[in-house]
Amino acid sequence: MIYFSGVPLVVKEQIISILNFKMGDLPVKYLGLPLFSTRLKKEHCHVLIDRISARVLNWAAKSLSYAGRLQLINSVLNSMHVYWSSVFLLPLAVVHEVEKICRSFCWHGSGDCKRGGLIKWSVVCKSKSNGGLGVKPLQLWNLAAIAKHIWEIVQENETLWSIWVIQNKLKRLSFWGIAA
Repeated sequence: MIYFSGVPLVVKEQIISILNFKMGDLPVKYLGLPLFSTRLKKEHCHVLIDRISARVLNWAAKSLSYAGRLQLINSVLNSMHVYWSSVFLLPLAVVHEVEKICRSFCWHGSGDCKRGGLIKWSVVCKSKSNGGLGVKPLQLWNLAAIAKHIWEIVQENETLWSIWVIQNKLKRLSFWGIAA
């Protein structure tokens, strides 16, 4: 399969005739993540939310203490979104949905309870030394993971990703007649 984005139809047909591939449609999964040519939207993240919800539903039948549920949130649920967070800047609606699932599981043992928690989630997300329970806030984690990529560009580390980003940025600047 071959996937195109922003390529004229004539060029697509020429490439397909030369390579003898079938044309695929985006989004497609690549390395477990959706690959698409637009900005990440909530609809693209249903896979992540569904995986986290399914995991919580599996645990909900078990009788776990608050400490046990907190440990599962910190070790398993938070690690499920780390891969996505290191690649995409997650939409705020997705962040809120994942935190809602974690919050509900922490306080009620299920992923979909409507009742509130015993303590504000912002307090739960503080470090233990600051009176919280040490749950990492998803939005800050996401920003830190994305900032790592920006840091690689600023430091001029020659990773494949940073080289690709810099080359694409230079192409866009030259397209608009701006000297880099």
